Amino acid sequence: MKTIEELKQEADTLGVKYVKNIGAEKLAQKIEDYFESQAADDLPKVKEEIVDEVTTIDRSGRETTKQRFIRESKERQANRMKKRIVTITSNDKRENHMTTTAYLSCGTVSRIVPLDYPIELEEALIIVADTTPITLHVDEVIEGKRTGNKVPKTIKKFNISYEDMKPQ
Repeated sequence: MKTIEELKQEADTLGVKYVKNIGAEKLAQKIEDYFESQAADDLPKVKEEIVDEVTTIDRSGRETTKQRFIRESKERQANRMKKRIVTITSNDKRENHMTTTAYLSCGTVSRIVPLDYPIELEEALIIVADTTPITLHVDEVIEGKRTGNKVPKTIKKFNISYEDMKPQ
């Protein structure tokens, strides 16, 4: 557990208001509440201001480190923005003879991507393309014979070929 002086210094750095004669437990709770109240768009500002780890004990008695969580979140975001060279092909048989581009969007990143050509693309957009489904209607087959009915089948809308292999 941090001393009251360390907690006060951290609260001053974060801009948390407190009374001068506050106890260590209450100040630690105020700091924890501050982190929980941060909106997603305010989080990058908090990431830059934090210098040392904030260790608290939750209700179950486990230690939680706030800085480690924020750093991992920043690392995941950086990994999603890394670029890879891929070729995207449409699986939609209804329109693949006339479709030349695909619009991909994820958060603040969006692009019109040419199909069937190698392109450098962010990992987040590759994931969006890989998980986009479409529903096709295929012939129903029972005991090896077509019934004349159509049944819906969900497939991936795009095939993705990677030019560079992901490091293992």
